[in-house]
Order: sequence, then C-alpha cells, then structure tokens
Amino acid sequence: MYAEDRERIIRNVRESVEEAGQSPEDSAYYFVIGLCVAIFAGLILITANVKYKTNQLDMYGQKIKEEIAKDSDQSNKDLQVDDLNNQIASLQLALSKRIDFGKFFKDLSQNQYKRSKWSSISLNSEKVSISMEADNFEDMSKSVKAFENMPSLRHVSLSNVNVNSGNSVSYTLDLIVDYSAYKVVK
Repeated sequence: MYAEDRERIIRNVRESVEEAGQSPEDSAYYFVIGLCVAIFAGLILITANVKYKTNQLDMYGQKIKEEIAKDSDQSNKDLQVDDLNNQIASLQLALSKRIDFGKFFKDLSQNQYKRSKWSSISLNSEKVSISMEADNFEDMSKSVKAFENMPSLRHVSLSNVNVNSGNSVSYTLDLIVDYSAYKVVK
C-alpha cells in the first residue's frame, strides 16, 4: 500500500509540473538553485548579525572597563579624603586639648627598641597605632617591652604580625595613651 501511495504522489507531481510547461528536471534545478540562494542569503544575514553583536559586546565591555576605572579612581579618592578627614579630626582634637606632640614623639623615640623600624604611625584621640618592622620575633618582643615601660602609655597591644621575606617581622603596636603628661601648661 505504501508503494502505491508513493507512485500516485510522484505521478501527481509530474503531471502538475508538466501542466506548468516545465520538465521535472528543470523544476528540480530551479528548486536547488533557489534553495542555495536562500541558504547563502541566510548565511550572510547570520554573519552580519554575529559581527554586529560582537561589536556591541566589545563596546559594552569597554564601557564597563571605563566605569570600573572611574569607580576605582573615585573610591581611591574617597579613601584618601576619609584618611585626610581622620587626620584633620585628630589634629583638631590635639589642638583643642593643647598637647605637646613634640614631647610625646620624643618620648616614643627614646623608649623604642632601637633595632625596630617604624613604617607608619596613626593617631586618634587616645589610641596610637605604629606599624613597625623588626629582624626577628625577639626584637619584636623587646620593642613591645620598651613601650610598656613608658609611663604615659596605659596599654600596649600587638596586632597584625606577619613574617616577611628574609624572615623579618612586620607588626602593629596599638598604644592607649594618657596625654595628660603632654598637656601644654600656660
């Protein structure tokens, strides 16, 4: 039954093509050519669309990089402004209480363990943080002990201890200071 249906369909198609005035081979030829043209046009459209989308992605990627750079610059500026504001607040507090910081720093330098090096210092109302580096843990310990002997310090604590290349040790000393000994008397 399947073979009969197939034969009948083929005969109907042949008759339709012959009625149109073309041979079946010509119709197949035109069909194949039309199909090739349609495929070629589709490929051109797809290729153009891919290039367009790639260009858009590149453009958006560049915009994102620019925005990230702007945000990074802005956040760095914000951090610098915050740091500067903290330093100004500390300075204003110091001026309002009229503390002789020259004498305070002199005491710090006289009481520090000489083999330890300072890398930074930060001050606020009662706390002083000093980032330091020593050759070894023994020197770090001696540095802590040296500051504990300073009468104007109420508390000395050690934090952020790191072993660096070359086996040196970096650390932070947090000092709670009683500034009453450094007040300027008029």
